[in-house]
Amino acid sequence: MGLISDDLYKDVDAACQGSYWNATNGRCTLLLDKVDYELNDLNIYDILEPCYHSPSIRNIVSSKNRLPDSFRRLGEIDMPFPVRQRMIGRSWPLRAPVKDGRVPTWPELLGSSYVPCTDDEVATTWLNNATVRNAIHSQSLDMIGSWELCTDKIDFMHDAGSMIKYHKDLTSKGYRVLIFSGDHDVCAIHWE
Repeated sequence: MGLISDDLYKDVDAACQGSYWNATNGRCTLLLDKVDYELNDLNIYDILEPCYHSPSIRNIVSSKNRLPDSFRRLGEIDMPFPVRQRMIGRSWPLRAPVKDGRVPTWPELLGSSYVPCTDDEVATTWLNNATVRNAIHSQSLDMIGSWELCTDKIDFMHDAGSMIKYHKDLTSKGYRVLIFSGDHDVCAIHWE
C-alpha cells in the first residue's frame, strides 16, 4: 500500500539521499513539502479509517493545526458518547527529528489541547468514575485530579535507543517477545 506515488517516492529518495528530517538540499525540501501536502488529511492513528471526533472540534482553531474544516467534519458523530475503536497514540510532526530528551505534548506541538482524530469522551467519563478508579487502583479525584487525554503531569523522555539487545536477552531466556510495527499507524510506526 502506498500513500504517495511511486514517482514522488523516487524523486524524494533521489533528492534527499536518505536524509529527510534535516534536509538542506532545496529540491529535497521542496519535494518533502509535496509529501506533507499529500499526507495532510491522513488519519495518523489508522490510515485506513476516517477521523472520529465530536462536532465541537470544528470550533477549535489553532495556528498550527493543518486539518482543513472539511477534514475535521469527516467522521463527525453526534452521539452523546461516541465510541472510538482504536487507541490514542503520540506523534510528532512529519520530518521532525525524534531526538533524545523530553518528548513534547500535543498542546505544546499544536498550541491547543485538541488531539487530531480522537474523541476521548467515553474514556474520560469511564476513567473519572470513582468505582473504576478504585478497581484499577488509581488515586482518587481529590488527590490527583481528573484523567486527561493530554496532560502536562507526565514527562516522557525519548532516550531508550535500540531495544534489540533487550529482545535478544529476553528471548534467549525463553521469554516471548512482541515486536510491534504499526503499518497503519504513523504515530507508532515501528518499535524495535
